[in-house]
Amino acid sequence: MKDHAFLIRACARLRDLGVDFECAIAGDGSERATLSLAIQERRLQDRVELLGHIPRESMDSHYRLADIVVLTSRSEGIPLVLMEAMARGRLVLAPAITGIPELVVPGKTGFLYEPGVMNDFIEKVLLLCALIRRRDGDSAKRIDWVRHAARVQVLHNFNRDTNLARFSDGLMQRLARR
Repeated sequence: MKDHAFLIRACARLRDLGVDFECAIAGDGSERATLSLAIQERRLQDRVELLGHIPRESMDSHYRLADIVVLTSRSEGIPLVLMEAMARGRLVLAPAITGIPELVVPGKTGFLYEPGVMNDFIEKVLLLCALIRRRDGDSAKRIDWVRHAARVQVLHNFNRDTNLARFSDGLMQRLARR
C-alpha cells in the first residue's frame, strides 16, 4: 500500500535525469527484501537507504534533514507522516487520493501528484528541486510561505485537542436544543 517500489523507480529516473539527491525510506515491513533488491538492481545503493523502524524520539532529526517529504501510498486516510512533516514546516509531495487533498492544498500547503503517474511525480519533484535550489528572493519567499502555510494548516485544522473541543461543543449544543 505504501508503494515504495514506485519511489525507487522514481529515484532511478531522477538519477538518470542527473538530479543529485538522497532518499531515505523510514519504516519496516514485509516488503523490505523486495525493496532492497530493487535498490540493488537499479544501482541506487549510494542514493537510497532503507532506514527501517525509526523510534518516535528520533524522527525530528530525520524531518530536519529532508528537503521534501514524499508519500507514494496507493491508499491512505489522512496520513500522520504528512501531518508530522507539515507541522515541522517541511515541504510535502503526496498523491491526490482519499483524504490527502483535505490536508495538502496544492501549491499552498504542499504539492500533489496524480496517483501512480510517474511523469507527474517526476515533474513535481523537479519543480520543487528548482524552487529549493534557486537563490532568488521570490522562490525563497514562495517556499517559506508554503512551509508556513503547511504548519498553520496542521496546527489549526488538524489539532486533536481543538477538534475534540469543537466536536464536544457542537454535540452539547445539539443536545441542548432537544
